[in-house]
Amino acid sequence: MASAYRTPKGEKRWRATWYNDNGQQKSKTFLTKARAEAWETKMRAEREAGLLDAFSKARETRLREWVLRWWDLHIKHKPKNTRDAYARAVNRLIDPYIGGITMAELTTPRVAEWRDELSNAGFTAHQITEAMRVLSSCLGKAVERGLIPSGANPVRDASKPDKPPKKTRMPLAPVQVEWIRFAFLTYRVGRVDDVAALRSATLTSLLGYGGFRPSEGLGFKVPDVDFEAGGVWVRDVFAGEHREGDTKTHAGRFVPLYDAVMDDLRLWLDVRAAVEGGLPRGRTTRNDFNWLFPDETGSVSEFTHRNWAARPWKSAKARAIALAPDLAAELESATPYTLRGSMVSVEARAAGRDLDWARLAQRAGHTVQTLQSDYLNVVNALAGQERMPADEQIAKAREQVGIASAIEALRERVLGAAPKRAALIDLRDARRRRAS
Repeated sequence: MASAYRTPKGEKRWRATWYNDNGQQKSKTFLTKARAEAWETKMRAEREAGLLDAFSKARETRLREWVLRWWDLHIKHKPKNTRDAYARAVNRLIDPYIGGITMAELTTPRVAEWRDELSNAGFTAHQITEAMRVLSSCLGKAVERGLIPSGANPVRDASKPDKPPKKTRMPLAPVQVEWIRFAFLTYRVGRVDDVAALRSATLTSLLGYGGFRPSEGLGFKVPDVDFEAGGVWVRDVFAGEHREGDTKTHAGRFVPLYDAVMDDLRLWLDVRAAVEGGLPRGRTTRNDFNWLFPDETGSVSEFTHRNWAARPWKSAKARAIALAPDLAAELESATPYTLRGSMVSVEARAAGRDLDWARLAQRAGHTVQTLQSDYLNVVNALAGQERMPADEQIAKAREQVGIASAIEALRERVLGAAPKRAALIDLRDARRRRAS
């Protein structure tokens, strides 16, 4: 039964007392006798139902305390990009708003209230949705530990904010990819700058016509290129950090490449071999990787892609728009990642409505469902056009842009003029005979 007492200041208070599942006496102070007795009644009911210990843990544990434990148990070993995304959600959207409340207070109505607070604070629907997913993951593990008394994840029943209509974007066509490559190849002069320009142009070709994620492109090593089979092996990724023997889908794959792309890779490796004095074919020490596209330091780091996308890519894109202003609408929104869809557009133009979705999904490292969700509009838009083989599409685009002369000029600056081939019919000899 609740008992009365006075504080050192002489104020009257009521103390509720009860025993936990371990037989330890607990107490809690209230302003009124009625509230103290109601609490004691609640504690007796929970104890009789065998829920007192679970409810006590939830009342005594604050969300931020559980987040730290959850991070240590389940998140700190995940890839860096995942950790960074989770940390942003926790530090910006979760902890400042609800980090101080107890697990017992995390009900679905409280989660909905938090969602509305974030919206009023100016966060986007995407940011709020991602934060709710992170919180759901966190509380899902709390359910396993008995820190959610109801036994149900309160985030799951809270609706997500409405997303804005998804913009339909067509991926870059081969001619647009080639204008970006042309901008890379023709802007810089000088041996060192030429090597950097060729690196950018070759990487653009590989991402655009291979359908690779930038993290996969950065993860390639020289031995991953298989010239005999005509393609590359996706074995590693570099997404903020090197994940050796791991990929986005946690499964390696072989991706066949078009002849033009294989030629681009041959030239790139020839230039690297000439500049670097040869290329080792594998790893020599634990931390020494023969990266296919190393940066100016000769390696790949968490800053490699960020630096390339922030400066060289944006500059080349701006020059490409100046060179081909009629293509500005598509080029302005292009990112290194959107290059990935160019391979899909090439395959869709080549196959039309007979496109083999399963083969294309394996090539892109997607499920068929994801591929169709992202690119069905591309296939529908190109299905009515006249079919054209993939290699012919690329060759036609390169001829239109005039990229062959830019590549040959760069090649001569770095490797020297190519030796002249012997003429099958020597017209000069014929002229000399006639003159005599």
